[in-house]
Amino acid sequence: MTPRLVVDKKVCGGAGLCAAMYPERFRLGDDGLAEALKSGLTSPEDIEAAEDVVGCCPTEAITLLGLDEDEAGDENDGEDED
Repeated sequence: MTPRLVVDKKVCGGAGLCAAMYPERFRLGDDGLAEALKSGLTSPEDIEAAEDVVGCCPTEAITLLGLDEDEAGDENDGEDED
């Protein structure tokens, strides 16, 4: 699954930090709230930048979905400990 950015407009406060940090992917819309310009992420650099924005959003309105490869690896770690 391709990682993608999602903005919860019910939570967004319109601070604009996402658009300032990552203008290639975010802007503030006419309603003053963040919107993702392109949600799908393919390059490691884009994913890293998106993770930075997610971590800095003051209202936690931005989510990065589809990074479950790491979670699958963590699940297998516990199974070998018999």
